[in-house]
Amino acid sequence: MFIIINKYPFMVDLFLFAIYSYCTTEYEQGKIMKIISRKEAVEFGQTRFYTGKPCKKGHIAERFTSNGVCVTCAAKHASDYRKEINRLLQQARKMVRAAQEVS
Repeated sequence: MFIIINKYPFMVDLFLFAIYSYCTTEYEQGKIMKIISRKEAVEFGQTRFYTGKPCKKGHIAERFTSNGVCVTCAAKHASDYRKEINRLLQQARKMVRAAQEVS
């Protein structure tokens, strides 16, 4: 496959953005990502964008176009949430077992 640059110059940018969109973060993948604004990412129909700037927690990673949240922060939050749910489930199971033993 080849791209005719003179006839369709915008296709080069779309092609490069498609390649870069497969990287999760510059830090994790060791790849240089194309900096793109949230507005441009929405226009291209992408779910994530990369600003090159750190989030509030200091992660230099992609962000979601839907809410602007850092991908790394979202993954950590989801992991912490799953751990908390598992802890609560174990606690509830212990309470049920204790109640069954009393009966």
